[in-house]
Amino acid sequence: MIFTTSYCTPCIAGLQELAKYYMQVKGKFNVLLIFIGTNEKDSDIIDYKKKYAQEDWFVAKDGDQQMVKLYNVKYLDTKIIIDKNGIIRYIDLQILTFDRIKSMLDPLIS
Repeated sequence: MIFTTSYCTPCIAGLQELAKYYMQVKGKFNVLLIFIGTNEKDSDIIDYKKKYAQEDWFVAKDGDQQMVKLYNVKYLDTKIIIDKNGIIRYIDLQILTFDRIKSMLDPLIS
């Protein structure tokens, strides 16, 4: 899960790196982008997905901040990696680089 907004520039850079990794491993994991801006327009989210996400990535709008509260998200570009058993493996606040993504996800998808 990536908590973002349609105007988060560091989030876009990280998504581009995530997309490269995703294509390299042929989509062996799911991605959920959660838009947490309280004034996010559906059209902005759709445009964002078309520009920066893979077609089969999931998007959700958290206008009422329920997911933000549930996962105690304090910052934009918070990434939470959950394994196939539902266990949170990583909570990450840094800008995603390809090497960082690889080091976090390789052990989980091999």
